[in-house]
Amino acid sequence: MIKTVYEFTQRTLSLLTLLLIIGFTSINVQAQDVSYGLKGGVNFTTHYDAQFDADAISTFRIGAFTNVPLGSTPFSFQPEVFYYRNGSKSSFQSDDIVYTGTYRTDYIKVPLLIAYSPDVFKQLHTKFFTGPSVSFLIRSKFSESSRDMDLEDMTNNVDFGLLAGLELKAPSLSERLSLELRFSRGLSEVYDSGFNPESNSEFSRPNRNTAISILLGYTF
Repeated sequence: MIKTVYEFTQRTLSLLTLLLIIGFTSINVQAQDVSYGLKGGVNFTTHYDAQFDADAISTFRIGAFTNVPLGSTPFSFQPEVFYYRNGSKSSFQSDDIVYTGTYRTDYIKVPLLIAYSPDVFKQLHTKFFTGPSVSFLIRSKFSESSRDMDLEDMTNNVDFGLLAGLELKAPSLSERLSLELRFSRGLSEVYDSGFNPESNSEFSRPNRNTAISILLGYTF
């Protein structure tokens, strides 16, 4: 119980620190053309470096962003905060029994992106972006048949990753709406150890998160 409270407090303080950094950055550049908005959409997620087959599942994400222009250059700083779900569907054999189930991990995900907006197309505005992300675990489960198993004790609290993507906006249709495609890949192992749903013995586990996301954005 004490360990659980400590880990939750640690995650909360880390998240608050990042949000404060984002907030102070925005305050310090108020004189510039800072924009804010919301994003949401679907993820097609799976695990890579797994020692057994892992099939993609569709999940969701929803969150907010701030875009801070870097002077008069085409570059900008874009911190984001998402509620984000990752996972995969897997079949494996243990003790002569085949199990089929779905791993799901929910995170608060904080990407810190550098965006580049080339002035090339007048009818279609494009923005390329890339950068690191840090994700804080909210919950972790494995669903098999009619059972849900809590995996928080064996799931790492923090997941570091990299992402890149492309945003498209058609000013002739809307100055506020955007369509986005992004790819993200985790750098950290998701789970500390594997598990067997029946005997609690270890087995090869899924490893690192990966996802392709399609998002709709709205800028205020």
